[in-house]
Formats: sequence, C-alpha cells, structure tokens
Amino acid sequence: MVISRLILIEAILAVLVTGAMTASAPPAAASEAVTLLGFSSADFDILDPASMAVIGQAHYAVVKDGDLVSLHGHDRYADGEYDFERDRFETPAGTLPILISADHYFFHADGAPEIRSNFDLESGISSCIDFRARPPITRTAQLAPPAHTWAGASVMIPIQDFLRSGAAGILVTHVLNCAPGPKIFTVKVSIAKTGTSIPFATPGLIEVDLKPDYGWWNMLIAPFVPHLRAWFDPLHGWKFMGASLARFYRGPRITLERISERAEHANATPPRD
Repeated sequence: MVISRLILIEAILAVLVTGAMTASAPPAAASEAVTLLGFSSADFDILDPASMAVIGQAHYAVVKDGDLVSLHGHDRYADGEYDFERDRFETPAGTLPILISADHYFFHADGAPEIRSNFDLESGISSCIDFRARPPITRTAQLAPPAHTWAGASVMIPIQDFLRSGAAGILVTHVLNCAPGPKIFTVKVSIAKTGTSIPFATPGLIEVDLKPDYGWWNMLIAPFVPHLRAWFDPLHGWKFMGASLARFYRGPRITLERISERAEHANATPPRD
C-alpha cells in the first residue's frame, strides 16, 4: 500500500510538472465538469495583502474523476512561481463530500520544486517535502484523520455548509497541513464581528475566521498564529468570494479575490445569432 501510494505520488508529480508547460490547457475532454463549492470552475486574482496589487491568477475546476470528484487548483504568480493542487472526494448523497486525498505542489519560477505535500486520508500516509533545504527534507507520518478532515481549498466546503445552515455558534472541524511535518489541526470557524474591514468592493459580504484551537494554550499562542479569513456572498447562495491566507507554512501571505461575474461576462465570447 505504501509503495503503491508513493508510485502514484511520483506519477502525479510528473504529470503536474509536464502540465506546468501548458498550464492554461483545459481539463481533458473526457473529464465531466461537476459542481463543488457552488461552482464547476472559478477564477481568482491573487493579491498582495499589503498593497492589494495583483500578483497572480488562480483557476479552480471541478471534474468527475472516475467514481470520485476532483478539485484542481492552479495558481500562477507574476514572478513565474506556480502551485498545483488536487483534492479528491467521494460524494455520498445527503452529506458533505468526503476528502480522500490532497496533493499540493509548489514550484520556483525555473520549474524546480519548492514544497510538496501529500495526504492520503484513507491510509493515513502523509508526507511533506521541503526542497529548499539541501538536501531536501522529507517528513512523513501515519495519521488517523477524524471524519470530515480537510486540506487546502477543500476547507471552504464545510465553511460554506456552515453558513448555509445558519452559522449558529462555532463550527469545529479538522485540517491537514505541513507544519512543517504532516499534522492534523483542530480549528474553529466563526463569523467575524460586525464592522470588520472587508478588502473587496463587493457589498454585503460576510467574513469568516478560521483559527487553530490549542486548548488552554490559546491565550499564549493564538495571538501569534496567522489565521485564515474568508469572504462569502450571502445574497448569491453564499458564493465563495475570496480569502486571506499563508501560501504555505511560514510562507508569504496572499489574498484571493474572485473575479466578478461582470468581468467574466465582459470577457466571454458573445453568442452567435
């Protein structure tokens, strides 16, 4: 099982590195578009949170992947760096999707790998590789993720469900991350206090805060731990509009802002008569 997983990881990495040369190419024609997080595809500007200048673009697409559903993310930065993300889900009827694997790859502008994370929630086998070290540092762990554990962009799924269900109280869930080795964090999700400054021009957005829960250590640690902020549109089905987060563990912070439907429509090819 371990060997098979490692072979699969290497195969995915090879595909992603090759795909970096044709990053704008759409999913294969055989892939069937489906809906997750309220969209089958979405585009975002990547912003510098200090200046709010655009420093890159991100594209997310949801496709049928055999008996599973996959969320593919591709971030490309103006300085040439880029990321790939692939989250795979089972989608049982009547409940939230179940994340079964999450792979995330970060590359330098010259194509050299920077950081790589692989989480297999079925076997628990997880790895984090930091290629910035010489030699690269590989950290592995056999984890036991609780039910409905998330990683990467998939964490927006339970948050959106929480909002659609009325957002009563605080949502407690679990998130996988490299910090710097594979770890499972308990996190608390809550609606931000009224009067929070939202960086986007779209009116009426609701801000959600996601913070790690360190139990009785919270009073000492929490003030120094960056947390994730996300924004949703309650007037349009709690559409995910953007987030402020660290690109990776102890990495630079970025802000994602969804490209408005107005801009998407303006750039679309007019229908023929």
